[in-house]
Amino acid sequence: MFATPTSIVSGRSYLVLEVSGHAPDGADDFVGPAEFTLDMDGMAYQVQGTGCRVEDQVRYHEKDVAHGGKDIRVWQVSRHDDGAFYAEHAAAF
Repeated sequence: MFATPTSIVSGRSYLVLEVSGHAPDGADDFVGPAEFTLDMDGMAYQVQGTGCRVEDQVRYHEKDVAHGGKDIRVWQVSRHDDGAFYAEHAAAF
């Protein structure tokens, strides 16, 4: 049986620590196949999947790579006023 690996709080933004091994430079860092690390209350959470640009944000589909690439959840990644990137759970479309 498949279970979502980590619980998240809907409506909460999580700081992106790095994307593909470096600090994010821009939204395009999250486009296409990529992986990024979130700060979840002091714990690092690795997200793997594929992102596509939607205006000034990225819609990122997290995949369960251990189970054939099954969709786990959708994230909305954007740059906030402080210059850092944050990811928030988004409804799938």
